[in-house]
This record gives sequence, structure tokens and C-alpha cells, in this order.
Amino acid sequence: MVSQHPYASRSETGPVADHNEDRVLARPEQGLWVVADGMGGHEAGEVASEVVIEAIEEALADGRSLAQAVQHAHQAIKYAAESGRGAVGMGSTVVAVRLDGHDYELAWVGDSRAYLWDPGKDGDCLIQLSHDHSFVQRLVDTGNLTDAEARIHPHRNIITQSLGAVDIDAVDVGAVNGRLYRGQHILLCSDGLTDVLDDAELCDFLRQSRDIQQQVDALVEEVIRREGRDNISVQVISAAPDAPLPGSDAMSAGALRDLTRRMPLLTVLVLILVLILLAAALL
Repeated sequence: MVSQHPYASRSETGPVADHNEDRVLARPEQGLWVVADGMGGHEAGEVASEVVIEAIEEALADGRSLAQAVQHAHQAIKYAAESGRGAVGMGSTVVAVRLDGHDYELAWVGDSRAYLWDPGKDGDCLIQLSHDHSFVQRLVDTGNLTDAEARIHPHRNIITQSLGAVDIDAVDVGAVNGRLYRGQHILLCSDGLTDVLDDAELCDFLRQSRDIQQQVDALVEEVIRREGRDNISVQVISAAPDAPLPGSDAMSAGALRDLTRRMPLLTVLVLILVLILLAAALL
């Protein structure tokens, strides 16, 4: 499959960290993009994220779904550590998207994020597609913390799910399916971006240019300028030029619902017509 989806990608160590534990994968010919954020320190975190990339590609080549491929990556990290590659206890978050035509399959574990970016949308242009596996997100979900409070909470970087966690047999892979419409984009990122820039700021920087590589560069450079403490990885994948217009599916669905509502009446009319024809044939 040759992808027609334009994309931009960048990963940087950042001004504070001494090495990059993030790994990004862009395989447009497979419709696949991945961001993995490794944990575990030097010669461990970067190994974990590299294993994630390898394992996802391997599992997808075997015909598994993206969510199954992410689950496979969880086991692959544990096996790698047991085999002497990297270190015991290393782990990684991940967010990945696979596009098949205009339809996408999204999967994630941890706090690396995916957003739907719709620059033509009134108001907020970003919709978060993923849902963080994190301590503060649990507090937000239960009403014990606001989104604003979560951003400055001292435990905001504690995650509740990670690939390679030795005490978890199977991770809770988040998954979403959808369709990418004309003019829309999917943004994948590690938490090195969202720890520094909130959603409103992301929108502001994305609106500054129509060139997606310039947009990605602007986001990364701003995190560097603010001396973000973590690695920064960002990918933006755009809808294909021939993608359907927003709302085109909704109109089709609406027409189908309208037809469904009229079906009982149509059925009665057909039966009456059949009875009239039968009566005429008997005369």
C-alpha cells in the first residue's frame, strides 16, 4: 500500500536531557506512524523504545491488528530485558496510528498522545483522541482534579500503564478507530511536548503555517526555547488530497436513517399494490 498521506516528523533530545530515549517510526508505504517514549535511563530507555518499534512492525507483518501489535511490544520488552538486551525494569509508552485509505486505527499505552487537528473547525482545533494512562488522569476522570490542576500536579508524570512493566501480564491498550477527512490531521507526540505546551498553545503554533514540517519544527523549537526537561517527539499526518469532505458520511447516514423511518409506510404501500394486482388478475 502506497500512502498518499503527507506527513512531518521530528525527534529531539531537548536542552536538558543528555540522551534521547524517544523513537519515532514513519512508514508511509505501510500507512504506519509510531512514537515511543522509553524509560529506564541510559542504555535502557532507548532500547525499550527501539524494541517497541521493532515489535510493532513485526506483529503487523504477521497480520495482527495495531492493538495486538502494541500488546506484542509489551511482551517483547520483557523478553529483551530477560535476554540481556537493555535492562530489567525498562519500559516505554507508545502511541501509533495505521491508515488504510482514509480510515485510521489508533492505539496507545501510557501518556504519549494522539490528537485530531482540524484547522477548519470553529473554536478548539484539537481533539484529544487518546486517553492518558496516568495517575492525574484518573483523578480528573473521578472528578477529584481539574485539567488545569492536572497540568501542575507534582505527580503528573506518574503513569499507570507502560509497555514492559514486569508486574503487568497484559497491558490495557487504548484503541480508537475513525476516518480522516479532507483538511484534517493526526498529531502524535511524546509527553515532552504536552508537558510544556497546553492544547491552546498547540493550536496557536499549528495555525502559524500551512506547511506541516514548519508546524512540527515550530512546536519542537518552542519546547527547546522554554527549556523543556524531556525529549520531544512530534509527528503530523495529513489526510489524503482525495479524502471525503467532513460531513459527507453523516449525510449518507442521515439519508439512510430517513429511509429506515419510512420503511413501514413503504412496506404497506407495496402490500396494497400487490393486493390490487392480485384482485385485478382474478377478475
